[in-house]
Amino acid sequence: MPAARTPWLPDFCRLPRLAAVLGVAQLVVLVLLLAPSRGGVWRLEEFIAASAFAHWVALTAAVLLCKLRSVLLRLPQPPGIALAVVLPAGVALFGAWALQQIDLGLGTGLTLPPDQARQFVFGSAALAALIGAVTLR
Repeated sequence: MPAARTPWLPDFCRLPRLAAVLGVAQLVVLVLLLAPSRGGVWRLEEFIAASAFAHWVALTAAVLLCKLRSVLLRLPQPPGIALAVVLPAGVALFGAWALQQIDLGLGTGLTLPPDQARQFVFGSAALAALIGAVTLR
């Protein structure tokens, strides 16, 4: 009788895993806050907006990974892992683009200026992919 295969994808449907995902999202915001930058010190509004965005991306990606877990586990492992990493990046890409458009429309200035919108959108996606890859194992 063959040994049971251990699932490679964590169960994001479990509350402790979800809490860890949200904790990592907030930790990333805190690291970005503490990192030296040319932009100077963050305002409270920027910190709150960054935290809300990070939690939205993390929660949305975790729910999608929870709901798609059985599908991803049925795939061969390399493409399944690739999809599990690309999924949070896609969520962040769309979310950052939408947030940038809303921010520009409202004129609140909580995201990067219009000439740096691509950096915000693609940087958010890259960061989500990197964090997703690290947190999968």
